[in-house]
Amino acid sequence: MPFFRRKDKLGRPDKPRILLWTTIFGGWYSYLDPRGTAELPFGRCYISNDRRTLAISDAVVFYACDMNGSDLPARRAPGQKWVFWTMEAPTGCHMYRLVPFKSSMNWTMTYRRDSDIVTTYAEVERKKKVTPFSVARLKTVWKGKTRLAIWPVSHCNTSAKREDFVRELRRHMPVDVIGKCGRSSCTRSPSCYQQFERKYFFHLSFENSICKDYVTEKLYATQLYDIVPVTFGAKKKRLAPPGSYIDALKFSSPKDLAGYLKKVARNFKLYRRYFT
Repeated sequence: MPFFRRKDKLGRPDKPRILLWTTIFGGWYSYLDPRGTAELPFGRCYISNDRRTLAISDAVVFYACDMNGSDLPARRAPGQKWVFWTMEAPTGCHMYRLVPFKSSMNWTMTYRRDSDIVTTYAEVERKKKVTPFSVARLKTVWKGKTRLAIWPVSHCNTSAKREDFVRELRRHMPVDVIGKCGRSSCTRSPSCYQQFERKYFFHLSFENSICKDYVTEKLYATQLYDIVPVTFGAKKKRLAPPGSYIDALKFSSPKDLAGYLKKVARNFKLYRRYFT
């Protein structure tokens, strides 16, 4: 029975029940029991990872990278929606193996703008009240920077061939590589980004796949700090504030990009444009 026809134990209109059939990125959110026996109120709905609630769930969510085609529910309850969810590009977790189950899904929930439900790492909204911008503070930070660019990276071989682009880029400018493909392990935490903004002019926020609407979460992380992201992937006009990033693919070659980055790093007036 659909939730809008149900009543809870107190006779009030019931809330939708969402069942997470698979783990997400290999685990459960902290508020869900790892044994798969939790059902918790979450805003206007209930979220559960308890498979015993399958028959009364309004939606069943399958995270693509954790999905096993041999582990689907045996049947779908009347009116129930099965939701295919991913934050990764198709090449990110061998999604070709899931093609046979395409017809089993009712809705898609992905980063793509043509999904039934659009989910992104962040959303960009125009502020009603502009936060005062301190040019003096930015200039102080800019003067303290000593390195041109940093590239935090965990996948060393990608379909986008970003590693080849960076290899050529490093022939024309210094790029410090960190993460699983580099030396340091400090890549994602706020304290890491605070270090980055103090030392580096640019952050290479390169996608591992060049796919429609796909953006790395690193692009949004850099927006909180005084460091300019350099992107390499989907068109960003609808996904990030215009003028807040540099698109590497707009340049004819890595050499041309290197020349531009050096020019911007030397000139505070050019650098500050990416923050105003």
